[in-house]
Amino acid sequence: MPGASGEKAVPCVPCTGSGFTTCMGCAGAGGTMLSRSRLGLDGRMEFYQERLTCVACAGSGRIVCRKCKGTGWVIR
Repeated sequence: MPGASGEKAVPCVPCTGSGFTTCMGCAGAGGTMLSRSRLGLDGRMEFYQERLTCVACAGSGRIVCRKCKGTGWVIR
């Protein structure tokens, strides 16, 4: 409980008080690009890129902070 025995709520350092941190799986982009190739109908190779949604952050590019559990505050 804040206030008891001199404790106080301060902004969380890892997330700078936002409650979220940048996803390390996609570096905040929300997904990654996958280069692929296939054989076209005319017999030539076709190259294309496919965007895959990041499974760690579900495409948001951010993750709930583990330290403050998304509140943006910690008790000191």
